[in-house]
Amino acid sequence: MLSVAASAWVYAYADTTNGGAPLFTMSRLTVAEGGGFSADGGGLRNATGPGKGTDAPTGWAGGAGYGGRGGDGSGTSGGPAYGSTNVPIAVGSGGGNYNPIPVPELQDHGGYGGGMVRIEVAADAFVDGTLSANGDTARFAAGGGSGGSILLAAGQDADVTVNGVLRARGGDGNGTGGGGGGGRIALWYKTPAGNREKLLIGDFSRAIVTISYSHFAGQTHVEGGSGYNVGTNGTVVYLTVILNPGTIFTFR
Repeated sequence: MLSVAASAWVYAYADTTNGGAPLFTMSRLTVAEGGGFSADGGGLRNATGPGKGTDAPTGWAGGAGYGGRGGDGSGTSGGPAYGSTNVPIAVGSGGGNYNPIPVPELQDHGGYGGGMVRIEVAADAFVDGTLSANGDTARFAAGGGSGGSILLAAGQDADVTVNGVLRARGGDGNGTGGGGGGGRIALWYKTPAGNREKLLIGDFSRAIVTISYSHFAGQTHVEGGSGYNVGTNGTVVYLTVILNPGTIFTFR
């Protein structure tokens, strides 16, 4: 069991070059108001990743994409969307750099992407606090990082009750670079371990996906970041599975 108290934070940072991120598993989760998990700016570094924004030797750099496309800079493209809506287990990409020459003090760096908050709970989860995976704001004329991922999954007979905030916003392009695209949020409830394994490999044959959930009374934020062009919003889904029927034994 893990209980995150008010003013307490768990930081979930990924590797900035390959995107490797932690997985948190526990029997039960409680997150108090004022506490939470943060992967803000904890994803891929500037100008890195499948949704990286375009660098700009002149003009304004593009924002990174993930759940939504990154915003264009002036004469540069924002990064594409990628990954899975139902199974968000990627991290956000880095925004494009302005003036990308090999002299660090003369560069304006794109924002880092948001990381991933991935939690699997055997029993119930209660979140009154915050789960956050926002992309970083860029320096002047560079692109914002894309929002990252939040995947909160509960076991077969378990619910996820959320009165708090889940957020994976794109980072701002600092006015002149493109804004980062929003990230991806998925909440899985009543999902046995065997079904979760199938979902992770893309088998949705028994999945029920909705855009609302009765135990969710909180807020979600997957807005794209501001900038020369705004990043596109990301995605939010709620998912459960149809359980397999029981086995019938006949004795003679």
